[in-house]
Amino acid sequence: MKRFMILLFLGFSAVAAAQLQGPACESGQTCRPGDVINVGADAASISLGASYSVKLNASKGTVVDASAVAISAKVSKATDCARPAASVKDTPVGFCVVLPGKIADDTYTIQIKPTSAKPGDSAIDISPPQVVVQQPSIAAVSPAGAFAEADGTNSLDILGSGFLRGQDRAVRPEDRKEQDKHVTLRFTEIGTPALCPDAGTLPAAGCYSLTVDSDKQVTLAFHKINAGSNLFGGKKSFVIAVDGVDTNESALTLIPTSAGMPKTVAVVGFLVIVLVVFLLLRGGEGATKRTLNKKDYWLSVLFFDMQTNSYSLSKCQFYAWTGAAILGYLYLAVSKSFIQGSGAFPDIPPGLPGILMASVGTVVVSNGITSAKGNKGAGNPGPNLSDFIASGGVVAPDRLQFAIWTIIGIGTFLSIVFQSDPRNLTDLPTIPSVFLQLMGISSAGYLAGKLARKPGPTLAAINVRYLASANTMRFELTGSGLSKSAMFSIDDAQIFPDPLFGDTNQKGPQILKADPSITDPDFGSVLTFTVPNPPDTYLGEHNFTITNPDAQKAVESYQVFQVKKITVSRANLTITIDGACLDKNLTVQCSAGGTANPVEAGSSCQHFVWKLTNALTDATTAVTVTVKDSAGSTVEVRDIAVGA
Repeated sequence: MKRFMILLFLGFSAVAAAQLQGPACESGQTCRPGDVINVGADAASISLGASYSVKLNASKGTVVDASAVAISAKVSKATDCARPAASVKDTPVGFCVVLPGKIADDTYTIQIKPTSAKPGDSAIDISPPQVVVQQPSIAAVSPAGAFAEADGTNSLDILGSGFLRGQDRAVRPEDRKEQDKHVTLRFTEIGTPALCPDAGTLPAAGCYSLTVDSDKQVTLAFHKINAGSNLFGGKKSFVIAVDGVDTNESALTLIPTSAGMPKTVAVVGFLVIVLVVFLLLRGGEGATKRTLNKKDYWLSVLFFDMQTNSYSLSKCQFYAWTGAAILGYLYLAVSKSFIQGSGAFPDIPPGLPGILMASVGTVVVSNGITSAKGNKGAGNPGPNLSDFIASGGVVAPDRLQFAIWTIIGIGTFLSIVFQSDPRNLTDLPTIPSVFLQLMGISSAGYLAGKLARKPGPTLAAINVRYLASANTMRFELTGSGLSKSAMFSIDDAQIFPDPLFGDTNQKGPQILKADPSITDPDFGSVLTFTVPNPPDTYLGEHNFTITNPDAQKAVESYQVFQVKKITVSRANLTITIDGACLDKNLTVQCSAGGTANPVEAGSSCQHFVWKLTNALTDATTAVTVTVKDSAGSTVEVRDIAVGA
């Protein structure tokens, strides 16, 4: 009988070893399908050779059948389930329960009864009475894609749970030797590369390696995968198998480009758009070219306020937000198409249309205010960056804050866009509603300031007539917002108003034509005044400044020819004039020789030669030369000796 019991136990040991193929799961741990659980029981309630039924009652009401094998004494941990006692002298003290391979995730109550138990018999009292089953799962892939590295390796982390084998979960990470061999990768739609050789050897070309960092993280690396393979481009679905149990499906992307490619493409694309706009402007040269201060403006003419020849803040703000939207959208489109492999048309972020609409509205209302109230002051000649925060050369707080909030908004928007990982970018940053309100308030403040300010002066033309015989210089200003109470300066030297008089000899400047956009009688579109006894420093080329009472100003250059010396040659029949601002359009008359024609050769602004049309007689020893320009400036020099 004793010999029979030994044979029976040895046979049972062989059967048990065959059944216990899965990894062991320690008490209190989350177990996986196929794991083996050590369940303790009273030694008096079980028999070594008996047969038992195991029911796993799920919390959702599902009942699952499992299998169990009675085990011997001295079982201290679940790993011993795979090694039944070799001696019949050991008294049975528990069970090894094998979880089914297809069991669903849930919390199960373990119920074990002898197969010979009658209906109504109670189950064996066991410990632990419950088990939590959860398949290994993938929660995220970080990053969602991997850029090609210089050494040909693409690495990314797979985050989830259940990546360690049961017996490895209670072992220190540095003591785990074989864990990586039980975790494999499989692509569900394409072929899977080969697994790389063991650690310590050089990775072969076109292989992958998996390193289990913890129960919740696996490092996946692809080594020397050909960039032309089907792994690159678009999302690829995959699963991780832990001891043959698959995780849920997830996706990853291998990217054969560098991380800076989307930003580079977006910037280059934006510059191409700017170039196209520039070429369109060049194509319409007559309508778009602007020449100021001997400089040609093409692209920046988009920002011009044509009436004042200055930069328009409202136009600049609109173009700036439009440019930011284009840059951001190009970055998003490249990220989704080339990096993430998505064929979807990217959405415009909420809030951005509102910003653009507010910008357009600001431009329209600003133009309406200008038409109804008059222009801002032109300020210094030509466009200047200070035009964005100043009106007529005076810093306007409303314009300053409008410009600042525009810079902050655009800078923040673009910095968020370009700092976003192109592998994970799904949309452009949403512009908060509070910021939209702030931009609306800023625009309203800008428009209110424009409405409250008086119109500033602009100068379209300055006609200056110098009469040497009367020793007077008459200025006629044409433009808008010209106040007869303004102050006038030449090269920053003020012309004091006391000696000035108008065409009717009235004291002070005179308005010749009212400004149709301004009802104030102090303002006009054509204004004149005459300076008696002007100094010689007013002749030549200078900058003229008109400054209205509210400190807004306009600056424009003018020039009046100046005669310093006249030489008449009898032999060559020439009149040579030295001075300033001389040109061939001047009219030169000689009392003895009629009119004179300009000689191009050797002429300059300071030195010009005219050829007399009539010969001088020997009796002519002195002549009078009169020089005029188209504005009516006249210089008459008498008793000029005729040279040989």
